[in-house]
Amino acid sequence: MNPQKTLRHFASAHCFPEYKILSRCLKNNGNFGKYKFPWVCAFFALFPLEGSETTIWLNPAKIVDLKKMQESYYVAIENGPKLTVPIHRRRIISNAEVACLVLATMRRGHFHFITKGTTPLDFLELPDTPFAKVLRGRLSLQYFRTPIGELNRLYNKAYSLYHCNDLIENREAVDRIGWY
Repeated sequence: MNPQKTLRHFASAHCFPEYKILSRCLKNNGNFGKYKFPWVCAFFALFPLEGSETTIWLNPAKIVDLKKMQESYYVAIENGPKLTVPIHRRRIISNAEVACLVLATMRRGHFHFITKGTTPLDFLELPDTPFAKVLRGRLSLQYFRTPIGELNRLYNKAYSLYHCNDLIENREAVDRIGWY
């Protein structure tokens, strides 16, 4: 399987957001970029290095450091290898920053009644690493771009609309759903 299919199976098995629907919500929202969207659930975030289908997906909270040696960039992963990455430092930091912002936004929507905070950093659990220190200094992680619950609301609406046709066309499936 390619990485995208593996993530879809994992998300389905654990009832996490569907990447295709979440990406559409992030794009339509307009506050999280236009492409290379992260895959996020309330517990962690992953961002793609290149196109989403056949790339490596990284968790920004697990990146220890980012170094340039000769002409290549290397990402040191917590308890893991150093990976040669095909993109520049600026792009890795930017992609990780968006993943953290989406994660914090989603967490705020789910947990705002438990976690008291006003900035994305209040909703993130970043380790004490050189890479996390870079992320903590990023401007977009100093304030939220959407109201509380907006991303979660958009996702739930898009999810319902995305699966609505399946339910309408397959009446037997509707009969098996107790809550419908």
